[in-house]
Amino acid sequence: MVVTATGIDGSQALLDGEKPVDVLFVDITLGNDPEAGLRTAQHARERRPHLPILYTTGSAVDDGMKALFVEPCQFLPKPYTAEQLKKSVAFLLMNANPPPRPDLSSSLGSPRPGT
Repeated sequence: MVVTATGIDGSQALLDGEKPVDVLFVDITLGNDPEAGLRTAQHARERRPHLPILYTTGSAVDDGMKALFVEPCQFLPKPYTAEQLKKSVAFLLMNANPPPRPDLSSSLGSPRPGT
């Protein structure tokens, strides 16, 4: 399911809600505020500490802005293709929620059948 918000207040209201959110996809510039997306991501981190964030913008991003990115995250500059968006979201989902590794410790000390 995809939910959208067009500004900082709406996005923060969605993040404060009870609905599950798998990835936050946020433009660094929301409305006329060049850093509203960064604040939205920081708000998301407070509310949902493990939420992966995909940042985008058509503007230049300097090291100072990158320092404000919260992990886990990816940056996808505009313009981007649907395929690039799909790959970025998939990457975040796989790395933020890796599949559990099998527990091999219980089988290490047990004898093999037939021995």
